[in-house]
Parts: sequence; C-alpha cells; structure tokens
Amino acid sequence: MLGYTNVKRKSVTYSVVEVGQQAILDLTVPKRLIKYLTRALHSPDESVLFILDGQLVGIQSAGSMHYHYANRMAGLIFVVLSVVAIPVFGLGLIMLRYSYKYLRRAGSGAVLAQRGARPV
Repeated sequence: MLGYTNVKRKSVTYSVVEVGQQAILDLTVPKRLIKYLTRALHSPDESVLFILDGQLVGIQSAGSMHYHYANRMAGLIFVVLSVVAIPVFGLGLIMLRYSYKYLRRAGSGAVLAQRGARPV
C-alpha cells in the first residue's frame, strides 16, 4: 500500500509504504522507479527495496533488479563547484552537503550495478 504523496520535479515522497509486514515512513522515490515500485507491491512474489537515507535506490522483484542511475562525474563536478563557492556567503557548504548525498546515492547505484541490476 502507498500512502499520501508529495510530488516534486524528479521524485515523489510517500508518507507510508507497506511492504509485507513492514511499514516505511516518508520514502522518497525517484520518478523513474515508481513503475517498478508499484509492480513490486502488486506482485505476489517477494520484493526487496534498497533504501539509502530515506530514498529508494533500487528494487529487486520477480527475478529482476533495477536501480536509479546517478552519474558520478556530475557529482564530482558539483563538489568542485561547491568548494569554489565556499567564500560566497558559505553557499558552497550547503552545496557540498547535497553533493555528498548525491555521490553516496551514485555509489550505492554502482554497487547494485555490480550485482547485475539494470539502470533506470
């Protein structure tokens, strides 16, 4: 079961997601993975959700595994721009926080890719 949604430009945040006997609160799902999430929740087969910091990174269901692709090079460029922008009212520190989260998601996507997951 999927709870109430908060739709953003690239993601959707569900207030609750019930998978089997577990309830996950405030799960952010990239729009590219919504189709696979709804299929997994309606499927009688067992599904595995890969979650990092409250965001869905990948889904394994019915013998197939999919993950949200995040480009590491874009994250590294964002880190460099963040460091350059630190003297501008500390704006770079805020940007550095988001680039760190982005690189963590890209790294977890790379781990799922090594396991044979397909990028979405």
